[in-house]
Amino acid sequence: MSAVLFSFEVAEAPMSWNTLARKHYWTFKQAFDRWKWLTSAAVSEISPPPFEGPVRVVFEAGWKGRRRHDIDNIVVKPILDELKARGFFPDDDAAHVAEVVLKGSTGCQEDGLKVSCERIG
Repeated sequence: MSAVLFSFEVAEAPMSWNTLARKHYWTFKQAFDRWKWLTSAAVSEISPPPFEGPVRVVFEAGWKGRRRHDIDNIVVKPILDELKARGFFPDDDAAHVAEVVLKGSTGCQEDGLKVSCERIG
């Protein structure tokens, strides 16, 4: 079992690449900026732990309804970018963030996205 370095939750339905397909640049930018802001707010009370990489970042998406969701369409880039900007890891390249895991479930009590970071090895 890997040691969890930090975790946080965002109480909003995960953003899907499908909602951004063929959209104008500004729509795309607004969506990314919103998720950067949501991430920043969620981690505002967490101090970045000393980095001893590489790490695995696990995204656990939950949706209230039972509608079908493609797990591979969850947008994680703005979240990783914000974590890097706030000093949680030096870079979000493969040398530092070696694994990204996507999990999903429907029929949850609330929409949301839980993010956790684990040391590998």
